[in-house]
Amino acid sequence: MASEIIVQNLKGPASGSNANKIIVPSGHTLDASEGAFIPEPDQVVQYKWYAKTNIFDSTASSYTSVQSVNFTPKKSGNRIVARFSSHLYKYNGDNFPDSYGRLAIDGSQVWQNSYITYHDTSQYMYTFSVVGSKLATGTSQIAVEFSVSANGHRVYFYGNTGGMEVWEIAQ
Repeated sequence: MASEIIVQNLKGPASGSNANKIIVPSGHTLDASEGAFIPEPDQVVQYKWYAKTNIFDSTASSYTSVQSVNFTPKKSGNRIVARFSSHLYKYNGDNFPDSYGRLAIDGSQVWQNSYITYHDTSQYMYTFSVVGSKLATGTSQIAVEFSVSANGHRVYFYGNTGGMEVWEIAQ
């Protein structure tokens, strides 16, 4: 026989080892979907995947955006961790250009590779993967940018070969 109890507030004991806690026994659940969720430090609060669907094709020696997303954390002060991964292709003539990639959150560089040197003069593919993090202060713009050391050389990412993962981690 099921019963129902109606109360305005539930409170745990004010002192003791379980102070201010309401304990739900093993095997039972409590639906608090309309209430506040307070995660422990280092717990994942949310995760989002943003597929890269556009083709990036550039010969620019200045940083150019490969992918940019907006991410809204559930709570200011949590850590945003972003990871981008995709296949990078390069074509060049008769010398060995370097390429530079970086990850920026709200315009602040959180990761940069020093350079990627090409060791031949033909097509080259490699998996470009970067990870960086920053404390959240509100909706953040997360961007992966790329450049080539010398104009006239070409790098590109195919449209559907990867994307960006973003986690919000409780602090």
